[in-house]
Amino acid sequence: WRDWSSDVCSSDLTGATNATYTATVAHTTYYRANVATTNSSFTESTAGAKLLFTGIYPTAIAGNTNVCVGQSTLLSDAIVVGYWTSINTSIATVGYATGLLGGVVAGTTTISYTLTTGCGIFTTVTINPLPSAIGGTLNVCVGQTTTLVDGGGGTWTSSNPGLASVTPGPPGGLVTGIVAGAPVITYTLPTTGCYIMTTMTVNPLPAPITGASSLCTGTTTTLNDAVPGGVWSSSTTTV
Repeated sequence: WRDWSSDVCSSDLTGATNATYTATVAHTTYYRANVATTNSSFTESTAGAKLLFTGIYPTAIAGNTNVCVGQSTLLSDAIVVGYWTSINTSIATVGYATGLLGGVVAGTTTISYTLTTGCGIFTTVTINPLPSAIGGTLNVCVGQTTTLVDGGGGTWTSSNPGLASVTPGPPGGLVTGIVAGAPVITYTLPTTGCYIMTTMTVNPLPAPITGASSLCTGTTTTLNDAVPGGVWSSSTTTV
């Protein structure tokens, strides 16, 4: 094989004597093969092939290549005249012009970035699974507690600790109602950072009970509460 920078003169490529030759093109270059017959030392050159070096090629893809199912992150390249594609859109999608990567289901796939010249670069992305759905009672009264559960090993947080606090403890997150409201409780996996959320309802207590707090045996009295619609009960009906 021979190469040259213009279609005028050429020189042999050292060691390039096989039927095929793989070239790394760093500038516009012509290539031509010299073929010798088996019964003669005569050498005939083939027609030249011109490989055009455009000088524009993608750089390394930048951005987070790990994303959770249902979430997104932005990929980018220093050369902004290309387009993005996903090899498997059932695992991850990517915006054709934006590079916005979206996780569909857990798995890995390849994302490519291709310039208008046809030059491209690839990267592997990992789509991580979400935690399982949060289980437990999703409402609690002010001053009371309830336990939420998930797969274990993650961390629990409250969007508004002034409404409800959550602390880790077996078998899950112990939620304490503080003020009536609807804070969001989040459970986050430690390795991937994938998370799942649920809304917790903190219900207000009834108003203080009013009326006589003591009475004689065989007599009656009426107790009242400012919040109607409740049900009255006694802890000891024999008394």
